[in-house]
Amino acid sequence: MIGNRGRLYQVAAALAGVAMLAAALPAGGTFGDDDGNVHEGYIEAIAAEGITKGCNPPQNDLYCPARSVTRGEMAAFLARALDLPSAVGDSFVDDDGSLFEADIERIAAAGITKGCNPPMNDHFCPHDVVTRGQLAAFLARALDLPTADADSFVDDDGSLFEADIERIAAAGITKGCNPPVNDEFCPDDPVRRDQMASFLGRALNLTPFVAAPFGGEIVVGIESNPPTLNPFVPGGDNSVVMEIGQGYLAGVYDIDGTTGELVPDLVLALPTVANGGVIENDDATITVAYDIDPRAVWSDGEPVSGWDFQFTFDTIMDPATFVDVTGYEDIVSTTVTDGRFEFTLASPSFAYELMFPVVLPRHAVEGSDFNNAWNTEMWPSAGPFVFESWSGDGQRVRLVRNERYWRTDPSSGRTLPYLDSVVFVFWPELGDPAELIADGEVDVLAIGPASSVDDFVAIADAGVAVDAAASGVWEHLNFQFGPSRLARNPDSPNPSLDYRLAVAYGVDREALADEIYGGSTSPTASVMGLSDPSLAAPGWAKYESDLALAQTHLAAAEAELGVDELAMVFSTTSNNDRRVKLAELLVVMMDDLGIMYENQLEDSQLFFGETLDQGIWDVGSWAWLSRPGYQRAVEVLELYDPDGPPPDGANYVRWGTEGSDLVDAASVRYGEILDELEGEVDHRVAASLIREAEQILADNVVIIPLYSRPVFLALRAEEVGGMSATSGLFTWNIDEWYRLDVG
Repeated sequence: MIGNRGRLYQVAAALAGVAMLAAALPAGGTFGDDDGNVHEGYIEAIAAEGITKGCNPPQNDLYCPARSVTRGEMAAFLARALDLPSAVGDSFVDDDGSLFEADIERIAAAGITKGCNPPMNDHFCPHDVVTRGQLAAFLARALDLPTADADSFVDDDGSLFEADIERIAAAGITKGCNPPVNDEFCPDDPVRRDQMASFLGRALNLTPFVAAPFGGEIVVGIESNPPTLNPFVPGGDNSVVMEIGQGYLAGVYDIDGTTGELVPDLVLALPTVANGGVIENDDATITVAYDIDPRAVWSDGEPVSGWDFQFTFDTIMDPATFVDVTGYEDIVSTTVTDGRFEFTLASPSFAYELMFPVVLPRHAVEGSDFNNAWNTEMWPSAGPFVFESWSGDGQRVRLVRNERYWRTDPSSGRTLPYLDSVVFVFWPELGDPAELIADGEVDVLAIGPASSVDDFVAIADAGVAVDAAASGVWEHLNFQFGPSRLARNPDSPNPSLDYRLAVAYGVDREALADEIYGGSTSPTASVMGLSDPSLAAPGWAKYESDLALAQTHLAAAEAELGVDELAMVFSTTSNNDRRVKLAELLVVMMDDLGIMYENQLEDSQLFFGETLDQGIWDVGSWAWLSRPGYQRAVEVLELYDPDGPPPDGANYVRWGTEGSDLVDAASVRYGEILDELEGEVDHRVAASLIREAEQILADNVVIIPLYSRPVFLALRAEEVGGMSATSGLFTWNIDEWYRLDVG
């Protein structure tokens, strides 16, 4: 009845006992006719969810907040809000040809509507306006709300919908119709579109959006001091350097924190074969072109130009600088104009996607001592802020507004950034992080995937919210296919696909995520999707816990191998508390499945040394890191390259390698795909191959991805907005951060 969203009025916090950030609070407005409306926040919230599209197609820049909602429109709102499946049928005789007929059938199939002419109920009355009482009934049925014994309103006694009105009142979906007293519900009044937005917004537990005010300062707590501010020199690849640098550094691309995709920064578009930005030459080289956004300007007023790109390349390749030249040494020629930079690579690969993440202003950096001059100072900014100072004690970095920043908020067209300044403090030197944010010394606290959920329970308090997001670090189970596994488990059945399928269906990945990370992460369905959402294959989503199916595969494996019972020996690091917890949980799951199970955990130095190098384990677990971009996706696939066993490669599981106990058509095809991907630079061709390769890994249960480690962001949600935890840099949209307590 309640569709895919579940009991939406009870959307639970993902961390038990922790107040979660329901949604980031983006700036700007979608519609031009709801400014100042008391329901504007919820109108924006349901627009962001795709529940409303506007009222004046095709422009859809108006919402018509005062207009009454018809029953047909309400069907569409509910069908979108609950993500109801399509339905086959013709429940009512009066909706044929209606624009909303399909939506009416969807809510009828879900049991949300019974019709409008009882007892026959063969009419829906799609053109009639919805009354507040009727809406109460729609929502109570849609969300399967429990009965309520209260008598919240004085004007619904005897109403056909009184019980439903009490149900939505108890769920916090309605407050009444006569503020501030709110002792009336007005059940017979028509529902206006603005009121409907608030009803749905509360029902879905959405956060009402607010327009971001200008001004103010946000103080951010980070785990460690940056070793330098210069991202090019040794230590500059530290994540803290880039978190802070997101405020003032600029390059070819950014990483969208919402989707995880690469997006243009200083350039008009990221170059691809499809858009002509990448040319495959006859001599097997490729030429890559950047067209620079003509709006891009440094904070001192100088325009960003192709000469800045050329200077950046020259600096990287200068033997006197301490800069990693990986990838750049393959550039054989460049072509430069003010508005364009082209370079030719000696061989084709997607490595070009990740080049020039930071560009230097030639006019300011040329002639400086590059290795030393920019460790505690910073060149002119092309980002939303300008570096102002790094305090003498090294504990604070302060950024101030870049008055020449050239980007605007895409939703409102307003000039960015919203804040006057951002200060980064390094909390390990300042004391307990819980006290720092509880006392208001910091507004935002970022703690990475190595941290415990318990760290956040202590700081979850009134006014402090915690957001969690999946990082690119993913834990997995893997099977060893090399002969050395027999030293660990002489009866290892790993080459049997039915055995591996039994484990895949017998491991409850959802329960593991809940037990180990308190529900702040979920099972990984697609590893490739961690690098780019468009690359996600169906992958491992099909392996939901199913003990009966698991036991069917187990019986088939036992028959195949001619044994009465199969055995598993599990190995991982003994000095990682979460992996120890994983091992303990697997004891119960494998016992329920019917596999004779034993844990043999090891110190990390032994496990990540001799054990992995020589393949001396049966079933194991550790983490890999996925990062954005096609090149990074291919690098993950290469971890299982049949032509890449250790020590030259990273196929530690030895699937399909020479001497492996599992070489079959699937591993052969997988190797062929990797060969086809070598030198491929067309995203359209590569995407198909990448998805095929991942599906081979999933279908053959070479590994079982468990979950991505979560990263956390704690913030004083009543005072600041615009930010949320992401898989990448949490400062990715620092230009859209704002304070709620200014103005």
